[in-house]
Amino acid sequence: MEKLMNNRTKIDQLLIWMEKNLRAESEFTTKDVSHFFSDEFTIKTNNRIIQATPETYKGYLYELKNTLKHVHYDIEEIFETENKVVASFVIHMYFLNKNPISLSAISIFTFSETKITIWKEIFTDLESTTFQYDPKGNHDS
Repeated sequence: MEKLMNNRTKIDQLLIWMEKNLRAESEFTTKDVSHFFSDEFTIKTNNRIIQATPETYKGYLYELKNTLKHVHYDIEEIFETENKVVASFVIHMYFLNKNPISLSAISIFTFSETKITIWKEIFTDLESTTFQYDPKGNHDS
């Protein structure tokens, strides 16, 4: 049971860390990133697959953070197994030079020891989802 708590706690810590550090004025190091991620890891988001290291992911995060005032994660649900944590949440992103967006996301984090090796995330822009259910089969898109 200890390992399960460590993985879930690690995700809680990661999201708090991202809220603190994904803002234009923040500074962080490769060591900060490697606290959460293994030496080599994979990120799968929608149709993209990224092979990364803490150093390359830090570079990506720096590009992103330089466009942001801040981000906020609203956790909806979180589940865990022996080596995975599954979370659904809404990400609110507040940009420096454009309107904010909110994304609904489901993430599966796979761990080896206490480090993330795979982060699979499916997300949708909440502002562009206009699908309405009609039991008669008439749908808006």
